[in-house]
Amino acid sequence: MKKLTHVLSFIMLLGFSFVAHAGRELPTVEYCQTSATSADELACIQVYTKVEDDHLNEVYKQAMSRIEEFRRGDMRQMEKAWISYRDLKCNFYYHKQSGRGGLADSAQCLLDETKRRAEELEALY
Repeated sequence: MKKLTHVLSFIMLLGFSFVAHAGRELPTVEYCQTSATSADELACIQVYTKVEDDHLNEVYKQAMSRIEEFRRGDMRQMEKAWISYRDLKCNFYYHKQSGRGGLADSAQCLLDETKRRAEELEALY
């Protein structure tokens, strides 16, 4: 319970540091890697991933509103394929024998791929 409280406090602290930065400007991900424990590092990366996932969802909605209606089905299929690719790629980094390091690598992959996809969609639309 004490560890959970510590992680939740850490996440709240990160949330306040996000608010202090304008727009999508966040502290560097390296900040997560200086966390006291691997659980803190993982929680930090997950906070970043949530921020980037929310941004990706917004970019996707904008892209869908800008393309011709007859192309929206193609866009949905493309996004589903990307999600499958991302999940397969990032799940590769974690195996039950890889321990917490594998979890952090997998979480970092999700963050990187989500951020990259948002940038890709922004460049297209």
